Amino acid sequence: MSVVTRPLSFPLRAIGLALCLLLSLPPAQADPYVEEIESGPGQFNYDESRKTPWIEDETEVPDLPELETLQPLRITGLPPELKLFLDTARVNVNNKDGIVRLWVYLRSDQGADNGTYEGYRCVTGEYKVYAYATPRRDPPVTPAKRSVWRKARDAVSRQYRQFLMNDYLCGLRGVRPPIEIQQAVRAGKPRDPLLYR
Repeated sequence: MSVVTRPLSFPLRAIGLALCLLLSLPPAQADPYVEEIESGPGQFNYDESRKTPWIEDETEVPDLPELETLQPLRITGLPPELKLFLDTARVNVNNKDGIVRLWVYLRSDQGADNGTYEGYRCVTGEYKVYAYATPRRDPPVTPAKRSVWRKARDAVSRQYRQFLMNDYLCGLRGVRPPIEIQQAVRAGKPRDPLLYR
């Protein structure tokens, strides 16, 4: 008795080819960031050890700005007897750590000037004071002893910091470019809240 072999029909050939391809693929890799826990479907365990930690670059405090070069800015959240000034000529935006750094000055009606060199981290809504400045003191700049990140709306912060971040320093993708910050401060026009919040 002879056996007659017939060529496979097209659908069977396609299935056979697909099986061969599947068997030749390397084994699937598990997602390194998320693993399903055996306690049940929908439960996930985030592996913190695989996350790239955020590292702040070293900060060098620049010399004091000339007081006449500071840019005045009317901003909500300040007592009426205080005026805010920014050193926009030397605003520093670090795209590596995502921080904008600049000198911020508060001037009272009595003419007292107090400055702080501050950093703003837009993605977390935090600020940090790196140094304090009192132009009449010698030396005029004092490094901050406990320089830590704080929420811009906490009780320690003056309220202007939150407005400064929301309206002038931060955009949809984090820190705004220096030229945008300078133009917005010079014009005294915050960004459109309908477009950016």
